[in-house]
Amino acid sequence: MGNFDGVHRGHQAVIGDAYIKAQQLGVHLIVLTFSPHPKLYFNPDAPPFIITPLLHKIPHFCALGVGGTLALDFGAIKDLTAQQFIDTVIVDVLSASAISVGYDFRFGSNRSGTVDMLKQDGRFEVMSARPQQDASGQVFSSTLIRQHLRDGMVAMAGAVMGHPFEMHGRVKPGSALGRKLGFPTANVTFVKHLIRPRYGVYAVRIAIENGDESPPTWHDGICNIGVRPTVDGIQEVLEVHIFDFASDIYDTMVRIAFIEHIRYEQKFDGIEELKSQIAQDCIVAHRIHNLRLGNRRDKI
Repeated sequence: MGNFDGVHRGHQAVIGDAYIKAQQLGVHLIVLTFSPHPKLYFNPDAPPFIITPLLHKIPHFCALGVGGTLALDFGAIKDLTAQQFIDTVIVDVLSASAISVGYDFRFGSNRSGTVDMLKQDGRFEVMSARPQQDASGQVFSSTLIRQHLRDGMVAMAGAVMGHPFEMHGRVKPGSALGRKLGFPTANVTFVKHLIRPRYGVYAVRIAIENGDESPPTWHDGICNIGVRPTVDGIQEVLEVHIFDFASDIYDTMVRIAFIEHIRYEQKFDGIEELKSQIAQDCIVAHRIHNLRLGNRRDKI
């Protein structure tokens, strides 16, 4: 049980414990989560903070051996007391044999339910994953991921998550400025409430849906996210230049996996200076991709 925003390495420990227990008991393994995120429910106008939307968590769950995901309508259960949540959701609806949660999991109205309360119930086994941390003792958390992203440190965010941070959206027509500069870009819509990395330029991998049941195709690229201060400095854009690619992908859904930070957003003295900088950025991005991936082009 949990929000699992980012499905980071701490979340993976929670699910890993549940996977082992499900195998031992011979029962189904499901993830119980909440939609919308409680913070979004109470503050719908909050600045973008979601790391991984619900639908994009599911492939990560599947990769961890989860057989199904139950997303409870948070608005429908927010007023349940902790005891009512246990009786109604865990016991009556799920008939849970065992549950796995994080060490700091809270539930029920006013967040009154605790891990100790779950353990004292006695009708199901309770596993509580200990804090997962890096070599320096920094605990993996969604809060830490958000801070890394707001600092532009996407590689550090990916290290906490155990997989790259991704943004998803649909390719839409843009101003065609990139094409005029010699670096055509795919302009991608923003998912509402999804956190943005700090404005700047990043080496990325972009997955393009094929329109059928086959897996998406991954390509190396470079991404700019920001307001383009040299050009207009008003509208927020997410644009990706895909290396060695010339196909028309308008109206196609794409995934953008952020690999490494290159530079922060800055204003240049005119279009020619911007063009020169983009060329340098592409050289750096190529170097990052070559060092990280070698000759493999079929995976992130």
